Order: sequence, then structure tokens, then C-alpha cells
Amino acid sequence: MNNSNNPEKDLEAKQKEIEERERAIRLRELEHELYQKEPPLYKTVPDTPPENKLKRWTRQAIKIGKFVGVVVIGIAAIQLGAWIAGFIIVGGIAWFSYKIFFDSDDVNVK
Repeated sequence: MNNSNNPEKDLEAKQKEIEERERAIRLRELEHELYQKEPPLYKTVPDTPPENKLKRWTRQAIKIGKFVGVVVIGIAAIQLGAWIAGFIIVGGIAWFSYKIFFDSDDVNVK
């Protein structure tokens, strides 16, 4: 620091020094951007040739077949479950009816 008696000149000198430093830093940043190496290029891979129509149709037919199979099995499982539930319900009603009407343990019946 200068030992001058004028603080305004000292302040101006400090401001100029700071501005010069900022300019130098910005100049270095710009030079770094300009002379930066190119980004690395990666090895390209050629596109695979399109499949022929027969392969596409075969794959699509297999997918459709799987879907239809799952749907048919699902419907069959639902039908089987409904039949079993029906048998259980009818059997329960028949057992209940038997217990009420035919299997009476009345002591008063002679």
C-alpha cells in the first residue's frame, strides 16, 4: 500500500488492479476454451439390417399365440373355479336341508 494521504487515489488504484486481474482471469478462461482439445469420438456401430418380413411375422405370431394361450387358460381357470364354487354352494345347501328336514334328533317323535 502507498502511504499517500489521498485515499481516493488508493481506492482507484486498487479498483484498477482488481479489474486487471479479472480481465487476465477471463482472458485465460477464453484461451482455455479456444485451445481446448476436441471431445473424444467414440467408435460408431453400423445399424443392423432390417429383418425380413417372414421373421417379423413369425415373431408376431408367436407373441399373439402366447397371449391367446394365456387368455384361454385364464378363462378356463375362471370357469373351473365357478363350477367348483357352484358345487360347494349346492352341496352346502343340500347338507343344510338334510340336517333341517331329515336328520332330526327329536326325542318326542315316537
